[in-house]
Amino acid sequence: QNRILKIEEGDSRVVKNMKQSHNSKYWNYWNTLIIARLYINCEFYLPTFADFRGRIYTLNNYLSYQGNDLNRALLLFSNLNEPLNEKGFEYLLVYFANLAGQSKLSWEDRLEWSKFNFLEIYECYTKNVNEFNSKYLNNLKEPLQFISIMFSIIEVLTKDEPFIINNPILFDASCNGIQHLSALTREMDLAIQTNVVNKNISENSEKEIPQDFYKFASGFIQKELDEHKNPKLKILKLDRTIIKKSVMTIPYNISLSGVGDQLREHFKPIYESNKLFFQVEPEFTKNNERLFLYPKDFGELTKIVFLVLTQKLPSLKSLTKYLNSLLKIILSLDYPIIWNTPSGLKISLSNLKFN
Repeated sequence: QNRILKIEEGDSRVVKNMKQSHNSKYWNYWNTLIIARLYINCEFYLPTFADFRGRIYTLNNYLSYQGNDLNRALLLFSNLNEPLNEKGFEYLLVYFANLAGQSKLSWEDRLEWSKFNFLEIYECYTKNVNEFNSKYLNNLKEPLQFISIMFSIIEVLTKDEPFIINNPILFDASCNGIQHLSALTREMDLAIQTNVVNKNISENSEKEIPQDFYKFASGFIQKELDEHKNPKLKILKLDRTIIKKSVMTIPYNISLSGVGDQLREHFKPIYESNKLFFQVEPEFTKNNERLFLYPKDFGELTKIVFLVLTQKLPSLKSLTKYLNSLLKIILSLDYPIIWNTPSGLKISLSNLKFN
């Protein structure tokens, strides 16, 4: 619905929240499109900053290559004069396959998928937009980038001279923090599951099938739940979406209470006679029925997730213990951590202990 939804007095809390969420997205898209109109055919710069990890982010909320699907679909980089080469075109086709929901295929299969399906998809768009929407677009996570990249590919295919691509093309790392930890600990299982090392090659194939570390970690947690003495926890059927944020924050020393806060986002709190329950939707239970957890049950679940992610996964417990010991020594000596980056930048991190 491309309009504001009016919040009525008789609306329930659920309906109000739904309308507020919709209206928030509406104004976000509206503001983005208005700003994009102002900057049509103009070059501009995005201010950036580096966070405590050294990662660089843009400061603006609209028209950012790190923004949402609409932001990325509208932006084109400037001052690019390098024509697209054969390898670049391969990346473009693989990115198109990713946007089409084929990211779990091997690199070679994604490339072949785009080569085999692209012209059929584009012809469908030119002949019948409604069919194109229902067949290809409506179920995509990032449909606007899908269209943007589709236009770029058709330009490449129809231009005789070398073509320059200005679109943002993004390839996400596989749980980047755990990738770093696997390299630090030389833990082969972690390296394989985060795609640092490829070991998923069958005898008859040389295709690299991407692994899913979140699914790998959720398997450890599910095993603990299946063997737990609490009958309610035995019914739970967790998937990667529930534990994803907790896994991502392992490298940042996530706490037990932090894991609990993250899990609460997936379990709706219900109050009945001033008693708190956590509602589990049927999709997360083995019997496909809604389940209600007492605070004690939820606490046990939080503890299981925390212990699995910090102690059951190979080498992470040892690495955490080592780094904490190192930090104690640095604090006692009152020394900073100094790092000279490959580019020559000197970084000094001081730790102050407050009493």
